[in-house]
Amino acid sequence: MYASLDTTLGQYDAGQIPQDVAALCDTVTAMIEALRPRNRAVWHMTIEGSVRGEIADARDIKIVDVNNALYAFRTKVKTLRQRGELVIPLALEAE
Repeated sequence: MYASLDTTLGQYDAGQIPQDVAALCDTVTAMIEALRPRNRAVWHMTIEGSVRGEIADARDIKIVDVNNALYAFRTKVKTLRQRGELVIPLALEAE
């Protein structure tokens, strides 16, 4: 398992995370944990800083499978944002 998404991405020190950012990170983390095992592993490795080729080699899958896992999740996030079901805090929106 990895550290919390917000501290892993280097946005905030532990204990100084704004509530809206923490809520978003919790939501995204829950979404990742609900993925199929292979896609979940791709996202864990992506968050930890692995590049697509490294992920493909480590998981013994094709780069296209890595790309598909990343694309499917990003599309879901984009759809949720468009529906207003996933709100990005203004502090992060600017980045």
